[in-house]
Parts: sequence; structure tokens; C-alpha cells
Amino acid sequence: MMEFSRTEIGMMTYLTPSGLFADKPGLEALRETVKSCIQEHQFHLVLDLADVSTLNGMMVDALLDIQDELVRLGGSLKLVNASQVIREICQFTGLNNYVNLVE
Repeated sequence: MMEFSRTEIGMMTYLTPSGLFADKPGLEALRETVKSCIQEHQFHLVLDLADVSTLNGMMVDALLDIQDELVRLGGSLKLVNASQVIREICQFTGLNNYVNLVE
């Protein structure tokens, strides 16, 4: 089961997943975690992908939806510690045009 640890540093909230990320329970865990952050007025999120090996289409769509929602609220989503595979997926899908991918 996917879980996220949350760490607040300044105005940024860092989310670090543990467990299988690219499945439906992982997707729901991500959405619930983001929803909780938004309810707590945490609109600047950083998703640490250090332990994530790949992203599937559902996750790419979810990250786009999350970015859209956060931007509407004056926030943003950043992806950090992405592997070369994930960076290539972001480039191939165009996700990197909408979500800030920090190397």
C-alpha cells in the first residue's frame, strides 16, 4: 500500500512516497494526500520521486490534474529526484511542459 510522508519546509510541502506508486491504490493515496494538503492550505508541493522507478499514464494524468488544481489556488507542483527513466517519460508525454521537473 502506498503511503506518503509529509515534511514542511517554509512554504513548501515535500511528499515522499513509499510503496508501489504506479497502481490504482497508489493513485488514490496520492490524490488523498494532495487533497489533505489543500485542505490545510498547503498549495506548494514537492513530490520526491527518488524511490519511484516509473510512471504510467494514470499517474501522468493525475500529476497534470494536481498541477492544474494547485495553480488555480496560487500554488505549484514540483517533481524532484526523478530517475532518468522518469525524466524521459516526462519529456515524451510533455509532462515537463506543465510540471516543474527539478534535477
